[in-house]
Amino acid sequence: MFGHTEKVIAPKHGWPGSEIKNKTFEFSYNKQLMKNSYNEVMMRIIPQKRSFQKKHFILAGGSNTFGMNLHDKDTLLNQFLNEPYYLDYFFYNLSSSGWGPNHMLAYLEQFPFFETIQERNGVFIYFFFKGHFYRSCGGWHYLNWSKGSGPQYLNVDNKIKYIGPFSESYKYQIMMLVKGVSKVINYFFQAPNLLQQLQVEFEGISENCIDLNISLLKMIESKYRKKFPKGKFIVTLINEYHVPFHTNIESERLNHFLDKAEKSGLIVKSLQDEFIKEFKNKNISKDKLWLPDGHVNEVGHKIRVEQLKKIIKR
Repeated sequence: MFGHTEKVIAPKHGWPGSEIKNKTFEFSYNKQLMKNSYNEVMMRIIPQKRSFQKKHFILAGGSNTFGMNLHDKDTLLNQFLNEPYYLDYFFYNLSSSGWGPNHMLAYLEQFPFFETIQERNGVFIYFFFKGHFYRSCGGWHYLNWSKGSGPQYLNVDNKIKYIGPFSESYKYQIMMLVKGVSKVINYFFQAPNLLQQLQVEFEGISENCIDLNISLLKMIESKYRKKFPKGKFIVTLINEYHVPFHTNIESERLNHFLDKAEKSGLIVKSLQDEFIKEFKNKNISKDKLWLPDGHVNEVGHKIRVEQLKKIIKR
């Protein structure tokens, strides 16, 4: 798509990161399916354009947007293609397993993705969920499984600044130290996993983390609008990973994020309540919306496509 080969996709920003790529296959219960789903720059293979598709529709996010462990016909993108409502849109999949807003910004700073889009008008939707906070801000659980391969950004003097991969950060070094101590304690005393306990204890959604994610999303929006000034940029807050309901604290922080994001000028729409209402009304049990690994299946994606009709005005 960009004329690059996989060999050059190992920049200092850590995208997509060999560790994340390997973990994608490791976590997949259908490894061959996943390997066949990527194009030369580790994006999901998309269908050929048809002549009547005059507008662009960019689906951006993490593994659920990518379609982890789903055949092409069952992905979110292909669920859109089956809807006459979206007939005149050509769809792009700007997503990868393990991504947060930090990965996406790093990718857009290095590869001319928007230059490949020929349709002048259209929509960009970023699918945001709670886990993206920890990917952008370096939560211990994320740092542990990704081995610190993601890009770290900070707000410095009211500007977003890339400061290196998380593997070079003090957070990662502390996490690795605790992980080592935890293994020793568990080996001698068979005690509970210290790292897991501290992950739960420390992984709250701080004010700085909320501000950082808003800034990252606004940077992504700025890059999109520079190329497509009349395009619609929308952030949707969604449920993922077998968690249709949040705790009271999580709900409070997510609502606070929505409020601050809207005040910053971002268009943010929450699909969480609608998603819950939809599967309750249709009497769908929660286990029918997710794959065994926790990713959304084709039933969940169909519900999401229906919900987005309310957001995207033709």
